[in-house]
Amino acid sequence: HAPWGFITAWNPDAKPRPRATNRRTQRALRDALFECVARTSVHAAVGTGPGWREPSLFVTGLDFAALDRLMRAFGQVAVVYGRGHGPARLHWNSAPPGRRSG
Repeated sequence: HAPWGFITAWNPDAKPRPRATNRRTQRALRDALFECVARTSVHAAVGTGPGWREPSLFVTGLDFAALDRLMRAFGQVAVVYGRGHGPARLHWNSAPPGRRSG
């Protein structure tokens, strides 16, 4: 019944950035995840869609509020989250582009 989510720090506001910059911010996100909760488990994942592919993180044990804060802090357009074997949900960042990172 643990909460889970997919999140990334690559390409904030869905705008491509240099690979080195994306890797640096992804490491910062991973570090932030480990600082959130002792019971958080973080696993490498890949997000894909038509015409795109980017490294992501599959996180278990992190509640939705914390996942939402990290999504906003790293300027992401959306995250996918759920609980246990329940349905996956897509959560959009309501902040306008260019103002997503906090």
